[in-house]
Amino acid sequence: MRGTVEMTAHASDLAGRVPVSRHRPQHQGFTLIELLIVIIVIGILAAIAVPMYLGQRNKAKDAATKENVHTLEVGVQSYALASNDTYPSTGDLDEAVGGYVDAWPENPFTGSPMGSSPSVGDYSYTNNDDGSFSLAGHLSTDSDFAVGVSNGSVTSIFTTTSDYLIGLLLDYYEEYGKWPRTWGDYVYTDLGLDPEEYGAPIDHVIFTPHGSQLYAEPEDGYEMTVTGTDGVTRVLDSDLHWNLVYDAVGGQWYYHRVEPANQIDISTLTTAPQG
Repeated sequence: MRGTVEMTAHASDLAGRVPVSRHRPQHQGFTLIELLIVIIVIGILAAIAVPMYLGQRNKAKDAATKENVHTLEVGVQSYALASNDTYPSTGDLDEAVGGYVDAWPENPFTGSPMGSSPSVGDYSYTNNDDGSFSLAGHLSTDSDFAVGVSNGSVTSIFTTTSDYLIGLLLDYYEEYGKWPRTWGDYVYTDLGLDPEEYGAPIDHVIFTPHGSQLYAEPEDGYEMTVTGTDGVTRVLDSDLHWNLVYDAVGGQWYYHRVEPANQIDISTLTTAPQG
């Protein structure tokens, strides 16, 4: 009896010293509704982000296709200038103008050399047999970027290149609401251009986009002669380190500075070795 009392007292003493937990911890997870909400949100974000990414990627490739078409256009013009104003025959331009193109452009969608086909990223070329030609690049938007000559005369490479660069400046402003940057390689890369290719002279002229303007300066050893709207002939040689300036805001060409007294008639421009 005494032993039983002692054991009971001992047990009571332990019970008094050891706390007894009245609540067991519970481990809670996500409910089915919460998981469904997360999945739906992820799906919505993916539905928005993926098309935007694909659209931007295709837009960049379309811009590269336009640049490639311009490269081929310069090759066609160079061929014509060396062939008594005769354009290459309709079809594949590789054999005819390959020697007039520094590096044959690649189809940005396939990575293969740009060819004559209706596929996206390729081109179509037609000699219209009336002193004109048509050249188009096929874009991802089921449309074409078309260039060419329709008046029966060979357009100068200066006009071809400057029109292309001016178009890029205007497209950039329309898309972003501001003009491209004006320093370093950004003057080219903002427009999707290769600085090494476009920073080098093109038919003895160095073209430099500069914000809302396009500069054109003669290559070392060359000079440019142009007539102003006032009838005065102006000569720009490479020693001056000046430019002809196109102002995209006003849509006019100027000699050295954008001011009314310096406006020029760009159709009178000639480029020749400095003498």
